[in-house]
Amino acid sequence: MITNGHVQTSVNGIVVQNGLATTQMNNKAATGEEAPKAIVVTTRQQYGLPEDAIVFCNFNQLYKIDPQTLRTWVNILKRVPNSVLWLLRFPTVGETNIVASAASYGLPAGRLVFSNVAAKEEHVRRGQLVDVCLDT
Repeated sequence: MITNGHVQTSVNGIVVQNGLATTQMNNKAATGEEAPKAIVVTTRQQYGLPEDAIVFCNFNQLYKIDPQTLRTWVNILKRVPNSVLWLLRFPTVGETNIVASAASYGLPAGRLVFSNVAAKEEHVRRGQLVDVCLDT
């Protein structure tokens, strides 16, 4: 069963949930303690990211994003056409505040993408989908 915010797809008949081949995974592979025994496919689609966009990211906890940092990131997004900022719902309650603040700085809706916190292996692997990482 997939929880809210998780994506499931099928690649060549293998069920893939948030980038992990669920038919071939074990708990240690999911946490990064062991290398996966099969190739793990990760796509932007799995995370609701546009295929043709410039994807900026910051995977820190949301409390670390102060107003000036968020304003700076919004300015970057406004100057880079067809770009999005990918953040973690960490904590979940912070998403509402970040979205409201970004809108107050003039960021159009749909330019922020949020994903749930993931196991270490997935967390590291999904970084390959990003074009530019932004720090706080």
